[in-house]
Amino acid sequence: MNHSFTNSNLFKTIWELISPLLIYYVGYYVGYFLIAMMLSANHVTELPEYANPVIGGICMLCGLLALIPEMRQERHFDIFPKERGFGIFGVNFVLSYFLAVICAIFLVVCLNHLILFSGLSASSDSFQEVAKSQYSVPIWLGIILYGIIAPLAEEMVFRYTIFKKLTRLSGRMGYGLFVSSFLFAIYHGNIVQGIYSFLLGAFFAYALYRSGKILVPIFCHGIGNIVIYLCTMVEELYNIVFHPITLSFMWIGIVLLFLAEKKQYEQQKMQD
Repeated sequence: MNHSFTNSNLFKTIWELISPLLIYYVGYYVGYFLIAMMLSANHVTELPEYANPVIGGICMLCGLLALIPEMRQERHFDIFPKERGFGIFGVNFVLSYFLAVICAIFLVVCLNHLILFSGLSASSDSFQEVAKSQYSVPIWLGIILYGIIAPLAEEMVFRYTIFKKLTRLSGRMGYGLFVSSFLFAIYHGNIVQGIYSFLLGAFFAYALYRSGKILVPIFCHGIGNIVIYLCTMVEELYNIVFHPITLSFMWIGIVLLFLAEKKQYEQQKMQD
């Protein structure tokens, strides 16, 4: 790896750290400005309640487009371990994705449980405002926004670009994981989503590092978002997914899949 953090040029190092996020935000707000100009030109003064999440989703895609040169640059660097699979993901495609998805669902459900019991969600006005806006959209639109657009944009920005870049420049995966997760937490703008996003961001970064495939964290992120979104919108589904018995079955599934992957990995190593 290229350990650029040893460079004495402090400003260059800082720029390398923050430039992906700045570029993303420039694209985001350019998109926001263009939408505002279009609405103003058409004399649109009132928007439906769910307009803000839709506009936010479009702006995220604009930010992602602005970051394409950075993403193309990171594509040429390989920060991933040569031996992948054991530990998490990679030996068998189907097995790995099953393990990834169950881990993601288990993690988001447990984190939502903890945040709910802690009382943080009820005490944070900013979180309540964000939640009200997010859940104002129709279910089909929510699935597109939170299950496809948001995971795609956020994983490409924070994991594929920022995490990879920090890991490459520092030579330390743990550093890249921590800082990218911290930036991901700040990006969400409130303490509730900040804690939630930091822990999930660390999981997604590790998933990318171990698998070497950006589709793994994108898929996990999308499934996790859809599960929580649908559980919030459909009370019957919430009662099933958040039930202790369901959580127990998920935990058993994680252990069994992990052991199965470990066995396949050991067999593969013996054959090699």
